[in-house]
Amino acid sequence: MDGCRRRRYCRVFPVFNQSSRLTVSDRIFLPEMTGRDELEVSGSEAHHLLNVLRVSVGTSLVAFDGQGLTASATVIEKGRKNLRVALSGQRTEQPLAPIELTVLAALPKGDRVRFLVEKLTEIGVHRLIPLVTARSNARSLARSTGSHSDKLDRYVVEACKQCGRNHLMIVNHDMEVSSMPEITGQFDQSILLDPRAKKSLATGFPVSVRTAAICVGPEGGWTESETDTLANSGWMPFRLGWNVLRTETAAIAGASIALELASSRSPGEDTWRRIAGI
Repeated sequence: MDGCRRRRYCRVFPVFNQSSRLTVSDRIFLPEMTGRDELEVSGSEAHHLLNVLRVSVGTSLVAFDGQGLTASATVIEKGRKNLRVALSGQRTEQPLAPIELTVLAALPKGDRVRFLVEKLTEIGVHRLIPLVTARSNARSLARSTGSHSDKLDRYVVEACKQCGRNHLMIVNHDMEVSSMPEITGQFDQSILLDPRAKKSLATGFPVSVRTAAICVGPEGGWTESETDTLANSGWMPFRLGWNVLRTETAAIAGASIALELASSRSPGEDTWRRIAGI
């Protein structure tokens, strides 16, 4: 039985040469690597390499700058708090996501913020905009502004290392619901997730769009005035299912459905090859 199941999966999923793929732990974020042959690594990246991975001179790494540029990196010098790497084979990659998807979400409480940011990054969301609503949680909102903004950026970098993504998800400053009508025209489709909506996102999402936005409200739900504001400015209501979902669940599920439906129009072999790195 196990053998049959294994052979069936091998037929369904593409098989790539994994010998050329480096592991997650071999990836290093170097935002200033453009045009450089060598680069000194310090701070948190150096700490992770020296004290967690315990690299040595000659260790091979994959460097990425968060804007699509990647390169092979080799450790050539090693100190107590920093190290130096040699860079070669720089190349620029295009984003793998089939559309440019923006998620506007009222951030949840506590560690669920990190979970939300990590999963949206892994899925392939282009941009996250923390949303200020009448029922937003004050503490969760504070995590997206001021001295806490670097935490969200760090979550994005860590998720990119984990999933192999070479373009950082952009995290904007928070936005008031009253300002959302001003950005509706920036997207081919503006979606408001609402459990009371009649249309399902799984059957109603237009796969022909190039840009889209998905808006997710707070756990307390939208107020009537917020719903009216969004509906009157072109945000189309869609539901995800039959139950009321947590903010992070709705955002992740909605983004996954939209990106999967968009990718179904023309995935092609070339997309699989770019994902595999061959």
